[in-house]
Amino acid sequence: MTRDLREEIARAVQAREDFLQLLAQSMHDMSQPLTAMLGTLDLALMQPGSVEKYKSSMEQSLEYGEQLARMMRMLREFADGQKTAQSLERVLLGPLVKEIAEDFRPLAEDRGIAFAVASDEPLAVLADPLRLRQTIASLLDIAIMNSAPPASLRLSLAREDTAAVLLLRTVPPDEPAVSAEAPPPVEPPAAPQPRREHRLRIAMSRLVVQGYGGTFDDQSSAEQGIAFRICLPSANE
Repeated sequence: MTRDLREEIARAVQAREDFLQLLAQSMHDMSQPLTAMLGTLDLALMQPGSVEKYKSSMEQSLEYGEQLARMMRMLREFADGQKTAQSLERVLLGPLVKEIAEDFRPLAEDRGIAFAVASDEPLAVLADPLRLRQTIASLLDIAIMNSAPPASLRLSLAREDTAAVLLLRTVPPDEPAVSAEAPPPVEPPAAPQPRREHRLRIAMSRLVVQGYGGTFDDQSSAEQGIAFRICLPSANE
C-alpha cells in the first residue's frame, strides 16, 4: 500500500469520526435547551404564581426555543451547503481573507477589538470559494464575539512545505499591538461565554476544511484566548 493511499484512507476515517462526533455533539447541544425549556414550562404549570412569574417563564422558554431554532437552522444550512457544493476552484487566500476582515472590522471596532491581517506571500488553495469564505467568516465572528478589550486578534497566512496555513489567534499582551484602528471604548462590553452554537459552528468548520484535504485545529483556551489553525494543500502554480 502506497503512502498516499494510506494517508487518503486515514483522512477518510478521520472525516467519518468527526462527522459522527458532530452528530453526537449536535444532539447533546440541542437537547440542553429543549430540556431546559420543557422544565421551565412544567415548573410554571405545576406551581401557582403571579402573571409576572408566568410571563418570565414564557420569556425564558422562548429564549431556549430560539437557541434550539438557531442550531437547527445552522445544521440545515450546513447540510444544504454540502449537497450544493460547487466544483473546487483555485482561490487566492490573501485577497479573500482581507475582504472578510474588512467586512468584520465594524463589529470588531464596536467591541473595541483590534485585529490585523498578515500574509508572508501569495497563497492559493483548491476550494469552493463561497464555502471557504463562509467558514473563515464564521471563525472570525466567533473569535471577535469571544474576545474583550484590550484583546487583539491576528489573522495570518503562511506557507509550510506544500501547505497553506491560516492562523487566527489572540495576540499575547507582550507582543506589539496589531492595530491602532480600533481603540477600546470607554465602557468596553464584557466578552460572552462560548455558546453552544459556537461549538457547533467550529465542528462544521472542521468538516468543511477536511473536505478540501486539510486539517483544522482548535487550541483555544480561557488562558491563551482564541487559537484556530487551518492547514490546506497549496495550489500555488
